[in-house]
Amino acid sequence: MRLLVGTSSRDLPHAVTVLAHTDVPRWKPLRRDTAPAAALGNPVARRAVAGLPAGRLDVDAETADGLLQECRRSLVNVFDTLANRFRLVLDEAEIAQVIAQVADEEAGRAGR
Repeated sequence: MRLLVGTSSRDLPHAVTVLAHTDVPRWKPLRRDTAPAAALGNPVARRAVAGLPAGRLDVDAETADGLLQECRRSLVNVFDTLANRFRLVLDEAEIAQVIAQVADEEAGRAGR
């Protein structure tokens, strides 16, 4: 990140580049109660959740992602939203598997 400092937005004579390291995840983790907007904001969760309608509704990944975008404002969790909107009902074991898959991929990325 580059920070610029000056007397106004037109006068920024001082600059510094800052590199920050953190253990705090950039996105909310995928859980059973995660809202669609939060799941869509996490690229790992988004890809995993979009894979559900893609595989079960026989649509391509782009179409599945578009279907999820339509659900962004749903007030119930992402898994119930899939069930309500697309009749894509997952049992608790399938939901747990998706959540674990996302957590494993995120942990792998954090370990890089």
